Amino acid sequence: MLYDQAQLAVSYLEARQATGLEVYAWVARDIFTYVQRDLTSPAGGFYAAEDADSPLPAATENGGQGTENGKHAEGAFYVWTKDEIEAVLGAEAAFFCAHYGVKPGGNVDHDPQGEFTGKNVLMQRQSLATTARDCGLGVAAASDRLLEGLAKLRARRAQRPRPQLDDKIITAWNGLMISALAKGAQVLGDPAYLAAATRAAEFVQRELYDAGTGLLYRSWRGSRSPIAGFAEDHALLIQGLLDLYEAGFEIRWLQWAERLQAAMDAAFADPERGGYFTSRADDASVIVRLKEDHDGAEPSANSIAALNLLRLDWMLGLVGARGRAAKIFAALRPQWTATPQGLPQLLCAVELVMDAPRTVVLAGDPAAADFRALAAVLAESLGPRRALLCADGGAGQRWLAARRPYLADMKPRDGRATAYVCENFACQAPVTTPAELRAQLSA
Repeated sequence: MLYDQAQLAVSYLEARQATGLEVYAWVARDIFTYVQRDLTSPAGGFYAAEDADSPLPAATENGGQGTENGKHAEGAFYVWTKDEIEAVLGAEAAFFCAHYGVKPGGNVDHDPQGEFTGKNVLMQRQSLATTARDCGLGVAAASDRLLEGLAKLRARRAQRPRPQLDDKIITAWNGLMISALAKGAQVLGDPAYLAAATRAAEFVQRELYDAGTGLLYRSWRGSRSPIAGFAEDHALLIQGLLDLYEAGFEIRWLQWAERLQAAMDAAFADPERGGYFTSRADDASVIVRLKEDHDGAEPSANSIAALNLLRLDWMLGLVGARGRAAKIFAALRPQWTATPQGLPQLLCAVELVMDAPRTVVLAGDPAAADFRALAAVLAESLGPRRALLCADGGAGQRWLAARRPYLADMKPRDGRATAYVCENFACQAPVTTPAELRAQLSA
């Protein structure tokens, strides 16, 4: 599922920030590689999912892969017998199998349906350092050998019948992946992720949004569905646009997020009790309008809306945004006080509202090396949540300054990109080096 891939990627990115361990960055990169290879449409939007099961492959006489009498099984495309791995990797198989815990009888211990008998799921059973030591190799050499083995297995796997693809492009889920890729660009320093997130946002804006009416639509498959977007489509796309702005500092995404928030307030808000209904106010097919009151496989629209409103308050001083977030907390107080584990994303918003607003403004050209060096510091580790803004000296800064007047005077110092760290309505002395910015953020 696209939404699983997006949320897992963010979790691994944050684990990388929290621990500094590169293994978490590897997993995040693998997720992005899979999404870009198998779940990305030629036009840039992201497909919804691949099927969990697929036809069982059977070896054919010429060494290719056929289908075993039309039978399907969970994960059939991805699992391996030890014999299959040895046939592909030859002398390298023992080294590979030790690292990934491959066993002759299979390595899936809990298999209530009996679908994985004799099959192996490739999972790292020990650290790369341990594998390298056991084989008398350096870590880099061991990594290269594993990558070569994976490439060979991937080429053989490509001969198997693939799982079916759900090629709908769903606005809400694309919002989640835009967020993940934007954060990946920041944490991993890879501009390709920013480019992928930007293409997806452009696709949604082009194909799933009517600028004339301000209406956002739910999904696309060859053409746009007539179904208008739900509250989650607005909330998750707004979150994605805020993250995309903070990764690339293109003002168009912040401007669109502001418009979408106004549309969400008009179509979904409950002005009496607070929070947002799932369905639109003008949807005649809905008899009773409900509100999501828990974070499930996807975070609820109310939880993400609370986070968005607080960020828009910090970034733009959006009128009434902080008050609307407070009304979400009040409307869902019975749920998050009785069963807080049911609304973890909303608790993140509760934590955020208790912090003093902290904004970092970077003045300069976002494409310049000195600007990028300062921006990279902001993604090095987890810390107090910050809003990021760019004072580029152009139309974007003028648009922001109309909402946040203090931004008008923020300029580069001595021709160098400059960071301004502001908190409690006061800014620290401007700094121009990563070391100086790092020191201010950790103070």
